Amino acid sequence: MPTLADKYEVLEELWQEGFIKAFRVALEGRHGKLYWFDVHTPEARAVFAGYRNALRRLEERQALPEGLEISNKPGRYYAFWPESGRHPLRKARLKPVQEALEPFGYTPNDFELVEHEGRPVVVDLRPRNVLSTPSIPAHPGRPGQPQPPTRPIPSPKTQPIKPAPAPAPKARPQPRVRPPLPKPGLWGWLPGLVFLLLGLGSLAVAVQRYLNPPEYTLPNFSGKTATEVLETVRTWGLKLEFGEGSDLTRPEDTVLEQTPEPGSQVKPGRKLTLTINKHKRGTVPTLSGRSVEDARKALLEAGYTLGGVVRINSPTLEGTVLASRPPAGTSFSAGKPVELLVSAGPGQRRPETVLPDLVGLSQEDAKYLLDVAELRGNFRSVVSGAPQGEVVRQEPAAGTPLLKGTAVTVYVSNQLEAPVPDGPPFAQDVPEPLPEPAPEPPVPGGEGGTPQPAARSLQLSLTLPPELEGSNVRITIQDEARPEPVVIFEGPTAPGWKFEPPGGVPVQGRATVRWFVNDQLYQEFTDSP
Repeated sequence: MPTLADKYEVLEELWQEGFIKAFRVALEGRHGKLYWFDVHTPEARAVFAGYRNALRRLEERQALPEGLEISNKPGRYYAFWPESGRHPLRKARLKPVQEALEPFGYTPNDFELVEHEGRPVVVDLRPRNVLSTPSIPAHPGRPGQPQPPTRPIPSPKTQPIKPAPAPAPKARPQPRVRPPLPKPGLWGWLPGLVFLLLGLGSLAVAVQRYLNPPEYTLPNFSGKTATEVLETVRTWGLKLEFGEGSDLTRPEDTVLEQTPEPGSQVKPGRKLTLTINKHKRGTVPTLSGRSVEDARKALLEAGYTLGGVVRINSPTLEGTVLASRPPAGTSFSAGKPVELLVSAGPGQRRPETVLPDLVGLSQEDAKYLLDVAELRGNFRSVVSGAPQGEVVRQEPAAGTPLLKGTAVTVYVSNQLEAPVPDGPPFAQDVPEPLPEPAPEPPVPGGEGGTPQPAARSLQLSLTLPPELEGSNVRITIQDEARPEPVVIFEGPTAPGWKFEPPGGVPVQGRATVRWFVNDQLYQEFTDSP
């Protein structure tokens, strides 16, 4: 059977609405419902953000079931609702949950409630595609089931006319004398007069609003995400349209242009067009075996530029490209430079060679280049967010002349297992670091206190993937000398951001590094001495 997110076994596909799919799945003997979001557009990202915010509101009210899992990792946007027992719920307990979900556009038909330990719990919230025309379900609350057929109303012309039976003679009724109604006084007319005045006032306000709709001043949305724009204009009644552009100098998935321009006065019903930045990416062509000029032409045709050229002695014909950085077949942003390693011919055997740039290559490619340059590689593993086995740093730096046979230290990324934290589906805030306790004095006459773990340097090299560039990042560390997490970095990031402190981070004993992106736990590494 097919699986989702490498762990959910698909038992049945329930329904699909645009980029949202519903499945019945199994996970380690448990069954449940999984909503899968194909997030490839700003609209889809905004819909998933709204659904996640609705769950946050329910989490604040402690109205979420145990076992609920939600993921917003790239390529894995989903929510898993485990099956649970059903218990009757008093109607009076529905109101708090309904009030929590109304701001997000959800009605009681979109969720199921049970009572658990004396409190209402939502056991299923069906996502709604609020940015597209929602499909009309065949039966309310049961997607995919056909509506019951309606019974046609027969035409009077097709129905046989039956003669009406002759009425039986009736006795002539005697007229009844009604007592005269009392004349209403002032208090009898007052309620009707009040309601009449309120109705006229509401009508006047509605007519005034229709004839003179409110105007709004458009702010400058440049650099904002689609979700931030939607939050701003949600109640303005504007019609949003999205286009795509590409600017490699600005963060991806942010607004490049808007029509009308900032400062324009708009009324409800006006169209607002936003151009979202989507970096165009291509594939680095195969350059090995070509001349430098042929490689330059191939790079221009593929949308790239020629970067630095490093020449080393090689048995290959002089001027022949030996390798490229990034390697051939790598998905790379258009317009970026590609560096080349070129043969300088066999020539005279010289005692020196030039160290090539190894950062970004795989360990196998780096070892190959070092062998060609007649250098020895000393490969070390470091905790990093880069892909497994990718070179993140080298010592000495690229371009340094070295004696042949010299050892070069190469740091290779090692992605340790990142466990999913226990507790609610959302990452909790990291507590403020406590001051380090003062060392206890040695016991008089004794041999000293408990031995402390040895201090060491933890090498870190963390890089954001392209789709998360521009996010707010917080990095904490915790070891045996610091029982509470301590923030070592916090702030916004720019394209190409990398966290690589020189010399590493000093720790004692077992150390745990947690990496939060936009206040949610992204990765967690534990390194033992």
